[in-house]
Amino acid sequence: MYTGGQSIPNLDYGLAPYVAKTYIKKIVDLLEMTVSENTLNFIKIYLKDYYKEHNDLLSEKARKEFVKQLAIYCCNDSINESTHADDIETLITFFVPYVEKAVERTDKETYQAMEAMVHNFNTLKSRSGGQVPFSSINFGTDTTEEGRMVSRNFLKAIDAGLGKHETSIFPVAIFQVKRGFNYNKEDPNYDLFELSCTVSSRRLFPKLNWGQYIVQNTVYDGKSC
Repeated sequence: MYTGGQSIPNLDYGLAPYVAKTYIKKIVDLLEMTVSENTLNFIKIYLKDYYKEHNDLLSEKARKEFVKQLAIYCCNDSINESTHADDIETLITFFVPYVEKAVERTDKETYQAMEAMVHNFNTLKSRSGGQVPFSSINFGTDTTEEGRMVSRNFLKAIDAGLGKHETSIFPVAIFQVKRGFNYNKEDPNYDLFELSCTVSSRRLFPKLNWGQYIVQNTVYDGKSC
């Protein structure tokens, strides 16, 4: 859906890979003074390959698997099996805070990126009369943790407003509502739907676009704003 001008059809899907790249960088930055150069190379290769195969790095499952494989790699020269197992558990405990800190820093940097995007759209004079670009951004259906991080922080940036807490008119934020993604309480992005309603009640945005509408338990494809 768009409201004229320039439109981004899927902000969350489009930026999710860059959130993953940021997470990898934060992991490497945090561990570069702690582990060897070979281990850092292992981390980069493992995370890039895992994301390429699973399209996921930030989920709890992916983070646990990464910490486990990192601990095994660091203990791969151990001979005694019982000691090896103990060492793995010790290293898992050691690495977990680094991973959690990397997620925290990735989330913070993602928010700063969304905030900058909103502010830049409102300071770029590209039309006659000094008007800002007519633009619209669709989001809300990417259920990966990377995509969810984009959507959540975009909503937070909209809610924060501009310099004096004014509501930004552009970009027009459009939250895509769809059963199976965010419409029902059991849907993975239902919390984002709730957050979008809360933000919209204060900022008039995001608009809600009903990719499907439901009448007496019958699903129809359609759009409205």
